[in-house]
This record gives sequence, structure tokens and C-alpha cells, in this order.
Amino acid sequence: MLATFIDLVVFLLAFASGPYFFGAEEQRWISGGAALEGLDLQIFTRDFLRKLAPGPRGMARVEVTTLTPGEQQLCLVLAAKKLAVVMEDDGKKYYMLEQGIHEHLLGSLASQDFPVASSVGDVAASTYSKDKKSSWLPSFSTEVFTLNQARG
Repeated sequence: MLATFIDLVVFLLAFASGPYFFGAEEQRWISGGAALEGLDLQIFTRDFLRKLAPGPRGMARVEVTTLTPGEQQLCLVLAAKKLAVVMEDDGKKYYMLEQGIHEHLLGSLASQDFPVASSVGDVAASTYSKDKKSSWLPSFSTEVFTLNQARG
């Protein structure tokens, strides 16, 4: 009986504290956007960061029409929490992100245990390694190299 009571108390404590130990609020929002897209968190974040461009005073902004449904939901939550604002410039609507959110997104890629997945794939990485005898470059560099090699 005592063991059952202790198990119940431990379960309730774990259940109640789950959101606090799962991660920061912003991280859960990003995870939710990734889930809507059916993508890995890192891939979702990478794709979203690629859409960001400098706005007024160098603040990161993203055009509303380029957003996927998961990215749109993330921006809506950020705007509701006053971590992003909707602005209009030259007839286009943008979400301008607060600097801390931009830093969090970029930093989350650096803190992962594995490199960002390359959209070019392992074939380009292995071709580059064999041709140039350089396997030390990160996977995203193979995309740039492959594009430059194709052009020139």
C-alpha cells in the first residue's frame, strides 16, 4: 500500500513538472511548428532561419507569404507573446523577430549533437571528400562547393 502511494506521488510530481523539465517555452513552440510540418526539429529550424533576412536596423524578419503552416503557427505565437511584430514594407507583410528569439534559433542549431542535415545529401559529401581529399568540412559546406563546382 505504501509503495503504491509513493508511486502515485512520484508520478504526479513527474507529470506536474514535465513542462518545466522538457525545455524552455520557446523551444516547445519551435517543436510544435516542426511537428506540424512532420520535420525534425533541426531541419525545421534550419529551413526557417534560411528565410530570415535583415530588416530595418538589422533586425531579422521573414516575409509572411514564404512561411509554411508550421512556421506560420510559430510566428503567430511569437507575435502573441510580443516576441515578434507584424510590419508592412513595400506592400509586403513581414514578421520581425525579437533579437533574443533569433539568437535562440541560431544557437539551437549549434547545440545539437549532430551536424545539420544537408539537403544535397550524402552523395555530394562523399563525392566532395573523394575528389578533394577533404572530409573535415561540415555538411553544409558541401552544398556551397557543389553549387560553385556546377557553375564553374
